[in-house]
Amino acid sequence: TEKHLIENQVDPETIPPLKSPYLGRQFSRPEVLTAVDSFKSRNPCHVFENVDRKKIAELLSQGWTVATCRGRSEFGQRALGNRSILADPSKPGIVEKINRQIKYRDFWMPFCPTILWENQHEYLQNEKQIEVKYMTMALPVKSGMKEPLRGVIHPGDNSARPQLLKEEDNPDYYELIRDFRNISGLGVLLNTSFNMHGEPIVDRPEEALRTFEKSELDAVWLEDVLVTRCPP
Repeated sequence: TEKHLIENQVDPETIPPLKSPYLGRQFSRPEVLTAVDSFKSRNPCHVFENVDRKKIAELLSQGWTVATCRGRSEFGQRALGNRSILADPSKPGIVEKINRQIKYRDFWMPFCPTILWENQHEYLQNEKQIEVKYMTMALPVKSGMKEPLRGVIHPGDNSARPQLLKEEDNPDYYELIRDFRNISGLGVLLNTSFNMHGEPIVDRPEEALRTFEKSELDAVWLEDVLVTRCPP
């Protein structure tokens, strides 16, 4: 508060900006496996260990919806790759699929893209090179990109509200999108928060698995453990 700043002789102009939104908890592999074992004892599913980013990128390119519960959770109201539902935005019907599976959003509420920083000018108009890291600003989508980005475009004005991702901001998520780009040619993923409609974003592995159980998601990726409904 202003009173606290004055009493502690802190100049608001010298407060450094927030460098990372990934300030929440991270769960160890033993904690993940304990949660998965408990879930597996009650629910039919397939569990795969030591799953790498390239495998996830392949599944996304095949039209799978994959929820992530990996690394530190994000601070604030945006899921930025660590507690997210990910999909290929170019797939026909992907918005309807995610809405049917878990989100139940109105048709005019678009999902958002995560775009690699160096690829942004292929898709968006951002001549001023504004750093849009937190999905808080809309940018026009370039002509000709409506079909590749069909799942993340606002139908009213053909804009998108992106997370423009630099490698240093989240190296693991960045590498996943780069792997996806190498497979699909698209340096973009649809990214929406990992939660049921009306519920908070998941944090713990148990919450991620509960949401997976109560929805129709194709898979959930917890650190290097992948839980699916059917074999990939």
